[in-house]
Amino acid sequence: MKRILSLILSVIMMISALSISVSAADVIRYGDVNDDGVIDTIDLLKLRQKVAKIIGNNDINRNNADINADTFINTMDINYLRQHLIKKKLIAASNVFPISAFSECMNLYGRAQWSEDGESVMLSQTASGIEFTANCAGNLEIYVSSEVELSNTNALKLNVTIDKDYENSYEVDVLKTKLVVETNLEQGEHTFLIQKATEHGCFDMVEITGISIGGEPGTAKPVQSDKRIEFYGDSLTAGYGNLTSNGTSGAGTWQYQNGCKTYATFTAQKLGADYAIAAASGHGVMYGYAQKVGTQTPDKYWDYTLVGEKKTPWSRETYDADLIVINFGTNDNSTDNYDWKDGYDVVIDKDEYKAKVKTLVETMKAENPDVEILWVLGMAPIPENSTVVKAIKEVDAELDYLNFYYAPAHVSGGDGHPTVEEHKTHATNLTNKILELYPDMF
Repeated sequence: MKRILSLILSVIMMISALSISVSAADVIRYGDVNDDGVIDTIDLLKLRQKVAKIIGNNDINRNNADINADTFINTMDINYLRQHLIKKKLIAASNVFPISAFSECMNLYGRAQWSEDGESVMLSQTASGIEFTANCAGNLEIYVSSEVELSNTNALKLNVTIDKDYENSYEVDVLKTKLVVETNLEQGEHTFLIQKATEHGCFDMVEITGISIGGEPGTAKPVQSDKRIEFYGDSLTAGYGNLTSNGTSGAGTWQYQNGCKTYATFTAQKLGADYAIAAASGHGVMYGYAQKVGTQTPDKYWDYTLVGEKKTPWSRETYDADLIVINFGTNDNSTDNYDWKDGYDVVIDKDEYKAKVKTLVETMKAENPDVEILWVLGMAPIPENSTVVKAIKEVDAELDYLNFYYAPAHVSGGDGHPTVEEHKTHATNLTNKILELYPDMF
């Protein structure tokens, strides 16, 4: 009996000798199911118990247990771990870092926000994201979570820019919790900018939980510009329909939207400025697109970092922008003289609309007294003699910190919106106007 026990102990010791010690506390250790720093037969037992539903998620490290990183914990993971323990197939060394591991080399971008537990960065508004440095090579993997069933849609999209090469950024549909970006980078120091490309109306929020970069997080944060611009607007600013041609309409155009490729983003890039966007399709100062008064107005989202159930306040005082660009009025104008199905017309009262515009800009100025405000209107068909344009021009004449710019329409994109190339044209025109109006700002 003693010989049998001795033999069993010897086998256990031999198997344990095959275990791999993982010293980095801030990486995902695939196979270390019980999170004790080694991969051994105890982990295999725990994994079998989890798959058999004898124990639950709280009894294991779920990230470590998902050995093949397919978001599921099942018999495939058991097979991977078994083969690893008998050295038939080693688990690849993991370079998956929780997002908190980048805190010393990362800036939040736009209206991004850390989660309360510091385990993820939450993105809701257009072009919100993270920018970080890394010493790495190969491909980028982004680990995310979302409150929606990701496999049911390809409308939720991220935009990834590497080393500030904005012309060759990557668009990534968020279909799974692990997103692979085929970057094929050479070894070296790189800067990554990951942003939410779709507006908050298209699934409120996505959370970035981890990054795999084939290397290590950087030692310093990316250099930020000392100039900042805030953009407020509707579908034009959110990039609605900019990835397709006219004739595409309805909810399907979400998948043809990239809010990181609009006049707003291109203008900020031309001026070398950081930027934050708050934009929502169909919204106006007083009326939304073919909507009754007050149903789709900026107060639904413009005062928040995140939009939805987890609303958190946005501080214009803290962001301290040099310039605010507002692009509202197109949807208000669509409602003027609109023939409602329930039997009455809506006619915008110029004085009432003027008061709404004035209140909006005065509120922004009060929160950031040094800011300049530029109201842009156009980029889509709207008559220069419309009630909306006349009202904004009158406010411009009354307030010395407000300027008005009427932009010609270019709209061959989806649902009568600009394409990416047309947005670039708008950005060139807007940049020239900003440099003309504020020669000492940028």
